[in-house]
Amino acid sequence: EGICHRCGKAGHHARDCSAPPLPPGDVRLCNNCYKQGHLAAECTNEKACNNCRMTGHLARDCKNEPVCNLCNVSGHVARDCPKADVLAGRGGAVRGGGGYRDVVCRN
Repeated sequence: EGICHRCGKAGHHARDCSAPPLPPGDVRLCNNCYKQGHLAAECTNEKACNNCRMTGHLARDCKNEPVCNLCNVSGHVARDCPKADVLAGRGGAVRGGGGYRDVVCRN
C-alpha cells in the first residue's frame, strides 16, 4: 500500500493512520529533496544538499548558509534557533536540553 505520510510506516495510508496528527505548523519533509508531501523512500526528485537543501552539489562542497533542521530557515543551525523554545512542543526538548541536533552530513 505504500508508506503513510503521517507516521512514515508502511502498510496504510495517512487517511487510515491511527497516529496523532502533527501539531499545526509542523510538516514532515522528505530527507532526500527536503520537500513536503512524500517520504525519501518514494522520492523521485534529485538529491538535495544536506546543508543548504539546494540541488547540484553535495554538503561537503557547499558554500551556502546552513538551513535549520528545526524551523527550516537558513542562516543558523538548530542549536542556535531563535524559535527553539516556541517549537519545543513539537517533540523536542527546550533549547539547551540536548533535544535538538544539528545534522550536517559532509558526504
